[in-house]
Amino acid sequence: MTDAVPGFRGAAVFPAEVGAVAVSPSLAVLERGVPDSGASACVLSPAFAKLWDGARDHEVVYHGFDQNQQVGVGGGLVVVAMQDSGGVWRKRTWGRGYVVGKAKDTLLSIPSAQRFGMGAEFLPAGGANMTDVDGRR
Repeated sequence: MTDAVPGFRGAAVFPAEVGAVAVSPSLAVLERGVPDSGASACVLSPAFAKLWDGARDHEVVYHGFDQNQQVGVGGGLVVVAMQDSGGVWRKRTWGRGYVVGKAKDTLLSIPSAQRFGMGAEFLPAGGANMTDVDGRR
């Protein structure tokens, strides 16, 4: 797949492991997202935000385990490219995203993705398989 993915600033998508979202040849960087079953919306790291061109017209406040609060700015849809088990690249919407300046990783909200036809299967030895409404992993 070499076409641009809506939701990214002209970033082309090239083969990489599942969970990879975009490669920008100009940045020579691969940005990954981690599926998160506890996040109500996608939490985007500053590195991911450099590629994401979603709307940033809303603010939310995230509360951490240590009562720490971080402001997220965004509200636009997060669209990622995922390679399925058959090797086919597919564009998937994970829901609304918010850029959090101190986020080290991008957390892709599984509950949010469920509203767009995605689900997760947690594996006994760790990890997870993402599945779409057609049963593709």
